[in-house]
Amino acid sequence: MIILLEKGVWLFWSAAEVALVLLVRAWLSRLEGGRGASRTATVLGVAFLLLLAALVFGWEDLFWTRLARRWAPAPMIFDWALWNFGVTLWVALELVILVYIVRLFGLLRGEVATPGRLKSLRWGAVALAAGSYALWLAYVLGLVAVVRDHGLGEDQIENISRFYIKICGALWILIESACAVYAVRAYRLLARAS
Repeated sequence: MIILLEKGVWLFWSAAEVALVLLVRAWLSRLEGGRGASRTATVLGVAFLLLLAALVFGWEDLFWTRLARRWAPAPMIFDWALWNFGVTLWVALELVILVYIVRLFGLLRGEVATPGRLKSLRWGAVALAAGSYALWLAYVLGLVAVVRDHGLGEDQIENISRFYIKICGALWILIESACAVYAVRAYRLLARAS
């Protein structure tokens, strides 16, 4: 029951972050003269969440029973890899939110939105998210190699994974703080304008 609750919380927090990305993206689109929320972005966001739900609730069957027994040195690596995937997802989504908020602030200050700038903004957000997952994948593969080569026990695997979560948590706090700074600056800008 507790594991089901943990997975539900994991998925709920991911849904909240995806909703924030879609909301900030819609505000940005509206300020740039667009129509606001994009159906494509919304459909992709919902599809992403459904894929996450399938991953979260089908994780053990998909990886442990079919794949992990063949090559994983310790079964708990995959459980920790899922949690580390989640915290990496939250950091990546928060990075995307920060990129959009910085752009929103620029528009509120009167910067002109050009097509080249908008395209670079989108690809910048994608590159940040992809880079986060490249680091996660390198971490997981490195952890598997270290466990296999050095025979680490479950306590060591747990400690390494918790350290990864703490690093992601510190990054998340820094990124969230930057978002808050830009939100306060945007509020002051709007307060002066009204």
